[in-house]
Parts: sequence; structure tokens; C-alpha cells
Amino acid sequence: GTLLQYFDFIRLRNNEILVGLEDKQESERHRLKEELKTANKALEDIYTQNLTDQAKFNRKTQNLQMEIENKDLEVLKQKNDILWANDRISKLETALQKATHDL
Repeated sequence: GTLLQYFDFIRLRNNEILVGLEDKQESERHRLKEELKTANKALEDIYTQNLTDQAKFNRKTQNLQMEIENKDLEVLKQKNDILWANDRISKLETALQKATHDL
């Protein structure tokens, strides 16, 4: 009888240890899942921020490109105005020379 009681005691103790290990494992699993959830949320936030930053930089790049194009157009217009003015000066010089020559 005593030996059977000892085996029962060992079996109960082993079951207690097994339940304790399972509880500890479940607790650790829960903690790790929470950490994983937090890490995934942080990654999602970083991804969203990167998309936001990328959109900002794309807008800034487009704005700068548009500004460059506008400045190029402005320079081209001024260049055309100067060429027109130089052509007008040449015509006036020619007209003045002709008028002076005819006198």
C-alpha cells in the first residue's frame, strides 16, 4: 500500500508540475503575443509615417520641379523680350542712319 501511495503522490506531483509548466507556457505565450502585437503596430506606424514622408517629399519634388520650369519660362520670356528689344534697336539705328544719310 505504501508504495502505491508513493506512486500516486509522484503522479499527482508530476501532474502539478505539468500544469504549472503549461500555465507558465501559456502566460509566456500571451506575453510574447502582446509584444508581437506591439511590434507589428510600431512597424505599421513606421510604414504609415514613411508613406506620409514619401508623399511630402514627392510633393516637394514636384513643387521644386514646377518652380524650375516656371523660372526657365521666365528666363525664356526675358530672353525673348531682350532679343525683341535688340531687334527694335537695330531697326531704329538703321532708320536713324538712313534718315541722317538722306539729309
